[in-house]
Amino acid sequence: MGLIADPKRGDSAVVGPAVDGQGITGGRPGGYGALSSKMFWLCGEDDKYCNVTSKNPFLAKLGETLGGTVDR
Repeated sequence: MGLIADPKRGDSAVVGPAVDGQGITGGRPGGYGALSSKMFWLCGEDDKYCNVTSKNPFLAKLGETLGGTVDR
């Protein structure tokens, strides 16, 4: 299974060019469980959804805030 520009990529390795960051909303706790070893990610170096780096702290914090879960 493959995902393109996954905003919850975390620091998973990608197929294609190497990227330094992670998804804008942070990692996915627990990954994909039993499917994790069968997953592939494709993320472009300049993609702001799946490759947010420390060079862009405002964007990372915005994604973390907007992509977080809401406690009810």
